[in-house]
Amino acid sequence: MCLSLCYSSYNVAITDTLLLVHEWTDGRGFQNLIFRFLQSKARIQIWLFEQKDLRIEGRIIGFDEYMNLVLDDAEEVNVKKKSRKALGRILLKGDNITLMMNTYALIISLFICAIDTFY
Repeated sequence: MCLSLCYSSYNVAITDTLLLVHEWTDGRGFQNLIFRFLQSKARIQIWLFEQKDLRIEGRIIGFDEYMNLVLDDAEEVNVKKKSRKALGRILLKGDNITLMMNTYALIISLFICAIDTFY
C-alpha cells in the first residue's frame, strides 16, 4: 500500500515504468523502452506473470520482437523469503513478463515511503 501511495504522491524516478504502460499503445513502444534499458545498461527488475513472490533482476543485453530478453548477471528474487539466487546469463521468454522497472526506481520509492512514515 505504501508503494502505491508513494507513486500517486510523488512522480519520482518511476518514469521508465510508466512509459512502459503509455508506450505500449503504439505497438513498438515497448521495444523503445527495452532498447533504452539496454543502452543505459540499467539493472532492471521484472515481475513475472502469475508468480507474485518471484522476481528477476538483471541487465538486458538482448531482446527480440516477442519481448524475449537475454539478461546478464540475473538474480532470482524471492519476495516472500527475502532471498536471492544468482542465475548468471539467462533467456527470459516475453510471455512471463508482467512489468519491468529500473531497480533504482524501487529503491527511491521505498526511501520516500520511509520518509513519509516519519512525518
